Amino acid sequence: MKNIFVIIFLLVLVLLSKSIHSIEIDIKKDLTLLKKSDQDFFFKNCEKNKVIIESGKCLNFLGIKLFLIGYRNQNISGSELESLYNKAINYLEIATKKGSKQASKNLGWIFSNKELIFFDLEKSSLYFSNANKTEIIKRKNLDKNIEKKEINRTINYSDIILAITLIKKIEIYFDATKNKNNKYLTIEQYNNAKISFKRIIKKKKINKKKIRGIRKKSIR
Repeated sequence: MKNIFVIIFLLVLVLLSKSIHSIEIDIKKDLTLLKKSDQDFFFKNCEKNKVIIESGKCLNFLGIKLFLIGYRNQNISGSELESLYNKAINYLEIATKKGSKQASKNLGWIFSNKELIFFDLEKSSLYFSNANKTEIIKRKNLDKNIEKKEINRTINYSDIILAITLIKKIEIYFDATKNKNNKYLTIEQYNNAKISFKRIIKKKKINKKKIRGIRKKSIR
């Protein structure tokens, strides 16, 4: 009798897992939730011969865009918002497993946000650590194949990429909460951050064309 109950229990788990997966992972359906420009960007970069490329980079893009829809839209109901958040986090977690460092950073930010029901500093720390670990591994690999001068240049560009990524996140936080009573950043803090960012860019002495190229890569 016990064996029968165990078998039934396992079957239920399998059916539930399949059901959850089919609800949460439907890329083409979930893409319809994005604005037209984001859909166009996804199909341009994440589709080949009408087949969607489920790379870490592409799933991270979809996941964070879905999350920001819920984060910025105050008209979404509680249950619908929770479903959207869960869906977004699922995409980001899959993207992380596929090696997306940016997905790890995004999850680190999500779990560090006190306004969300997902607030969990332990998880946040783990995801940020994972992102840093990935960066360290990449730099070690570069160290084996590239001359010291080229490594220093890459590290300098990494600093620029980090600065651009952080200022973009700050802009997102500020825009998302500027109409709320509890602001994530004050206007003064936001302006100071932008001034500091401009100083970093100026100090690196990189031309505007190179900055545009780095910005395009880091934002996506």
